[in-house]
Amino acid sequence: MGGMNLKTFCSAIFFATLIAAPMLAQQAPAAAPADKPAIAAPPASEASAPSGQPGMYVQDSTGWHLLAQNMQYKAKLKHGFVSGLTYGAVAAPMVVEYQGLHAAVQINATQPKVCAYRLMIPSAPLLVRLKPKKQTRELDSGSLRAVPLVGQTKEVQASASSLVPTTTLPSTAECLALVQPQAALAPGEYAVMIGTQNIAIMDFGVAAQ
Repeated sequence: MGGMNLKTFCSAIFFATLIAAPMLAQQAPAAAPADKPAIAAPPASEASAPSGQPGMYVQDSTGWHLLAQNMQYKAKLKHGFVSGLTYGAVAAPMVVEYQGLHAAVQINATQPKVCAYRLMIPSAPLLVRLKPKKQTRELDSGSLRAVPLVGQTKEVQASASSLVPTTTLPSTAECLALVQPQAALAPGEYAVMIGTQNIAIMDFGVAAQ
């Protein structure tokens, strides 16, 4: 090492390292940023629209629930079934019986939103109140003029007393029709109708809190 002893050599290396360290730090590539945390999807209860097959949905704190059409019914006069009429046109008080004490869907919201999810319907859905009976639920249909002739269809129209006032909300790309009760629903049985003369309802219940 010529005239440089070991102590001088080590000192030179030490000072060279001190000088070079900041330069190396500037040239070193920046550490890759940690992966950004994934943005969590909103809770089902806050989702603006259902997800799944097209249909009529009702929302509560647990999310959106698909309603099935209830075809198990009987339309009857106050004193007998419509099928008992034999001829002519008769105007009489009518009720429609639906089987079972409770709908399959029971929700915990008192002002649920009802969404026609990717479902084209002619008008906003209607909410009606059903009356519990011993083993059935009834829809008060007011007066009906039934014409029980072969090949003709009987219609039942929901009475004004059965209708629940609703507010029509702005539709979206997913909810082509969206409504909500104007006031809290009391615990009980309800249904969605498409038009007042559609006897096949989509029923649900509001559970007691």
